[in-house]
Amino acid sequence: VLFLNKTYDLQLDDNYQIFELVKNDKPGTYKLKFNVSSPRIADSPRYADLSKDELIEEIECLSDCKAALKTSGELENDPNQVVAKLDAALAMAEKKKYLGPKRIEAYRNTTT
Repeated sequence: VLFLNKTYDLQLDDNYQIFELVKNDKPGTYKLKFNVSSPRIADSPRYADLSKDELIEEIECLSDCKAALKTSGELENDPNQVVAKLDAALAMAEKKKYLGPKRIEAYRNTTT
């Protein structure tokens, strides 16, 4: 449940039963109670709609958040998917040619 809450930005209770017994299958067969799809942060129109200045400001903010998570030892938990959002924002900045490869690499390396 913790993994699903973290990865898919869900709000399931810690005791939520994510599996259910399949009645018309082999005895003891369980399946997920719901369908799960991949997070689509990179496909988010949020970054595509930002101006150059707004996108760079977002990248700087996410970079600072990532550095703070690393300092506090919480980077592996990353509850708000800061790393994925930063990667998506950097990919958009690269696609729109707002930042060059060296600057993008610098954002990635200074906080890892």
